[in-house]
Amino acid sequence: APGHRPQWWPNADRPEGAQDVELAVGQTASADWRLAVSGDGDGLLVGEAGAHALVRAVPEGTDPSTAAGPSALADGSGHFALPLPAGRWAVARADDGRGRDWRARAEVVEVVAGSSTTVSWP
Repeated sequence: APGHRPQWWPNADRPEGAQDVELAVGQTASADWRLAVSGDGDGLLVGEAGAHALVRAVPEGTDPSTAAGPSALADGSGHFALPLPAGRWAVARADDGRGRDWRARAEVVEVVAGSSTTVSWP
């Protein structure tokens, strides 16, 4: 969500800190959870990925074409913005906007707190 930092259950800012929520067929569950607002330790990943492409970031050392991570959908002009905690992130895009056919960037990007980091694809 814009203005909020990526999070996983319960209150983890990286997938490694997440806990699975297991449900049986037909079972429901609820969670009282509030997204944390982006703060001083966050940066913004921005760039051009292609019209309506889906962009995903995962911590360095993780494959962004297969692992879950924070994502953003590019607009009709191909521009996207994804708030992330400061750190090194691997980034991929799916041109179809649905998470199929992920194409990872060759370089890991450094997201710096309080600033924007720009990426694009050739």
